[in-house]
Amino acid sequence: MLLDNSRIKLLSNDYLRLLLVVAVVLFFNGPNFKQLFIWDTWQVQFDKSENLFLNIDSDNPSSHNSKLNTRILVPLLIRYFNLNMIGLYLLQVIAVYFFYLALFRLLEKEFNMKKSNVNLFILALGFSYLGSMGFTESRAIFDIFSITLVFWAFIFRRLIPLSIVLMFLAFLNDERSILTISGFYIFELFLNKFSSWKQYFSRFFLSSFLSLLAYLIYRIFMQQKGVITHMGGVHIKMLLYHLNAMPFVYFNFLEGLSLMLVFKMMSYNGDLKKLSNYIFNYPNIFLLLAYLVSSLSVFLVYDLGRSMNYYLPLVLIILFFINKYQLFQKKDFQILLFFNLIIPTYNMEGPYQIFKSFPIIFQFIKSYI
Repeated sequence: MLLDNSRIKLLSNDYLRLLLVVAVVLFFNGPNFKQLFIWDTWQVQFDKSENLFLNIDSDNPSSHNSKLNTRILVPLLIRYFNLNMIGLYLLQVIAVYFFYLALFRLLEKEFNMKKSNVNLFILALGFSYLGSMGFTESRAIFDIFSITLVFWAFIFRRLIPLSIVLMFLAFLNDERSILTISGFYIFELFLNKFSSWKQYFSRFFLSSFLSLLAYLIYRIFMQQKGVITHMGGVHIKMLLYHLNAMPFVYFNFLEGLSLMLVFKMMSYNGDLKKLSNYIFNYPNIFLLLAYLVSSLSVFLVYDLGRSMNYYLPLVLIILFFINKYQLFQKKDFQILLFFNLIIPTYNMEGPYQIFKSFPIIFQFIKSYI
């Protein structure tokens, strides 16, 4: 009996649950081992670690590497922690753990979701590209760092100095962190519900503003040193070039959640007026619509799937309303998990190039066949 009680207590531990989720997600969404050990895809980060003022691919402004000139977080980690390729990948896995830890904390502490529903949703998210990017990316691409840092900046939003530092580090990793930061700002407005104009100048707003200001000063400093992030390849014409990819990118971002929302809204029997009044509460709705329109900026660049992941707060806003108005019951989260499990995990780059991740066991089998 004592053993049974201990087992129940152990299994109810949040950290054990989280480790189990991370292990399951990693198993089904392993990295591409062939890319993981290719030096050419990682070399630029190590070159940059030796000289932070190195201008990479200055003669080819449309290349991916030319965008890395002011993204120095990973080079700093390499320099001061003496990391190699495997060390950096393991650091990604650790970042995934903290990403899910922040999500657990948000859903259970602030959403007050049932633990069973939290487990099901996080497992479902893990089978999407958004939830597995820290595992599947093996090309020296570290979006998970920025998204996780901003997530924790939001969790610690009452501690302004810490929140500023975390967001500034996110900027040092990728300037697209501004998309996640602005989304969390809008998410906070819905979370607290608009009550006065003072809410728009919250601690998170102040932290976001100061971190952005610090980043702008940093960019000016780097420019004075001759280090420039090239904008080649970012053009309004890319929007038309990617027109045919838009439906797939948005669906791939939400995966089964998009299907479930359509089904549930068609059969919703609750108080639609109350729900619509909350969603369309002036002026939060205009900020949300502006944020949705801003997601079209994803299609101005080539790496569509990666850029879309920076809109993580959209998923949280959707989940907030699902939880608040009880749109999903436990069986609905189970169906969501089933949908995400059977829908392949894809990452799209450009209108025609699609990458699929394979479970680790499949990769081992393929290696010996």
